[in-house]
This record gives sequence, C-alpha cells and structure tokens, in this order.
Amino acid sequence: MSAQSPAHDIYFRTSIGACNHDGHIRVYMQDVIGKFREAMYERDWSNGTEKNVVAAAKIDSPLAIRLFYLTPNNMVKETIYDHTKGWREGDMGKMEIHTAPYSMITADHCTSLNGGRLYVQLPDNTIQEFGYSGWFQFIQTIKSKFLTSLSVYFQDGNQILKEKCFDEGRSWYDGSFRVLNSNFVPLRASLACTSYNIASEKIGIHVFFVTAKGLQEMVFDGRWREGKLDVECILGSEVTATSWGTGKDLQLRVYFQKGEHVSGISEWVFKQDKWEVGKKVLPPA
Repeated sequence: MSAQSPAHDIYFRTSIGACNHDGHIRVYMQDVIGKFREAMYERDWSNGTEKNVVAAAKIDSPLAIRLFYLTPNNMVKETIYDHTKGWREGDMGKMEIHTAPYSMITADHCTSLNGGRLYVQLPDNTIQEFGYSGWFQFIQTIKSKFLTSLSVYFQDGNQILKEKCFDEGRSWYDGSFRVLNSNFVPLRASLACTSYNIASEKIGIHVFFVTAKGLQEMVFDGRWREGKLDVECILGSEVTATSWGTGKDLQLRVYFQKGEHVSGISEWVFKQDKWEVGKKVLPPA
C-alpha cells in the first residue's frame, strides 16, 4: 500500500451515502476538507476525486441521498442532481432547520410516499419527520393516502436499536426489531437499512449496524433473525446500503470503511446466499 494512496483524502469515519438505478450505482463520501465526492459504477468504478465534488459541508456531517447534509452551524441543506442542469442547491435550506450537532440524517423516496421523507434529530433530541411534494413541509400527522407502510430504525437512550413502524390505518407503533446494547452496540451506533420485494405483499429488510466487533446485520423475511454479514471494520465506521431486483435477481450492496488504505470505502456484495467482497476499495484509491 502506498503511503500516498488517494484514499487518504477521504475523511476517517466519513458519512457514506449510496443510491442506484438498476445497478447504476453512486456512492458519496466526505474528504478531509469537508467536501462530498461522488464515485460511480457503470460496469466499473470511477471518479471519487477532487474533480467530482458535489457539495461542501461541515466536517463529520451526516449524509442522505438527494444529497442532504449539515452546514457548519448544523442547518440542513440539500443538493439535487438534475440531468439537464447538473448539481444545484435544493429548497431544504430555505426552511432553516437547525439540528442537534450530533444528529444523523436519513431519507427515503417512494411513489407511495408522494415524494419522500427526511428524518433528523432536533436540538431537543426528538427525531423529526419532514415530507416532500414539490417543497418541504413539516408533517404533524401522516395521511394514509400517501403511505401504506414505513419503518424507521434508531438507537434509544439505553443504546438499544429499535424500530418504529407506520401502517395504513394505524398510527406510529413500536416494531419487533431489537438489538440490545449487550451486543456490543456503542453509543450513537452507525445504522443503515435497505428493503426489497419478496412477493406481491411481502418485503425483505436488511438492517446493518456497527458494533465493537465489526459490521453486522439483522434480516427480516417474515420474522427478524441474525444475518450472515459479520465483518471487521474500523471502529465507528459509518455504513450505507442499496439494493435492487427480487428473487434470484436480488442484488444487495453495503459500503463501509473496513480499513483498506486506512480510510478507503469498501463494498461487500450479497450473492448466492452469502456475503463476499465486491470492491476491496472504491475510488479515489
């Protein structure tokens, strides 16, 4: 390994975001001066250099795709990609939403959500939901005509990983997902999830989390069980995941800092019912 590896430009314990469209993958990471870079997969990996910056944020900013991030004064901002205009600033910053300095960010988009949802932690430590349908607006109640089901994963004050669920005809309630702090889950643990269709009315969910032992997962396929992913990573690594396809065509990808080239981003792939290395270290390495 060269002491001058370009992967050293990536911030240690960087926030990581990933999205895909039918296997065309984009992964976002923060460099050591606070700029978010984009690496891309189109049959092979490329980009991820200082020429592929899409936004500048506070160091150690969380990240969610459309690209949501925190400014140095902990205000949520948004950068949007439009194929006709390239990257541009979104409307979220106009709301001047300030978060707790240690807030994480997560976002989801689905046609049944009438746009999308964004979740952040406010200065009073509550987790707040925002909705998007042409502009962002605070959601006080979720109307079922926009939503059939939704699950949000978080860590409570006792370091237990939990699930809040919303189903059509019901309000928010506690789900059955639990990972206790006896599983070596640290405070402010890194969390990521991805879901996919198993059948017409059945979904599969993978929840990834970093413990003192490494990166692990829980899987839902009708019931929660321990998954097969159990791999070493740097202590406190962030994690993100993306998926596409169903059945034998299902593709799962998870991205984290394993320690390759010290701070490089690694990709692991789930195929043929097992996890294996997809890309040892992503660009810019």
